[in-house]
Amino acid sequence: MLTAAVGAALEYQGGDPDQRAALRRARPLLTEEFAALADTAALVWLPVPVATWHRWQNKPPTTAVRVTADDHPPDTSTRAQRVLAVTVHPHDAPPLDLAVYAHVERDRAPSSAWRLSWLEVTP
Repeated sequence: MLTAAVGAALEYQGGDPDQRAALRRARPLLTEEFAALADTAALVWLPVPVATWHRWQNKPPTTAVRVTADDHPPDTSTRAQRVLAVTVHPHDAPPLDLAVYAHVERDRAPSSAWRLSWLEVTP
């Protein structure tokens, strides 16, 4: 679930006006609180210059996400954190490698869905 949520939040598609579009598509995978915050902060969080974003409009890059072996705090029944390696492969430039620090949460019920509750992206 974590790789799918982070991949969806960082997946650029043709016609997207800016980074907020990806986070809006990923909204079902986000906590309500994070979704509200992410919509206003996406342009700061996702380190892709506007000129690059517009260059990708006609041929969006592909995005690959994998969980790394980095240390993380112990999981609980309702919270987990992981470091992910994300590679954005543009059609016209070298790949962009990002480290993503992701937090997920769920309700106390063991059958409840995990949702992305925080995201920090560093180039």
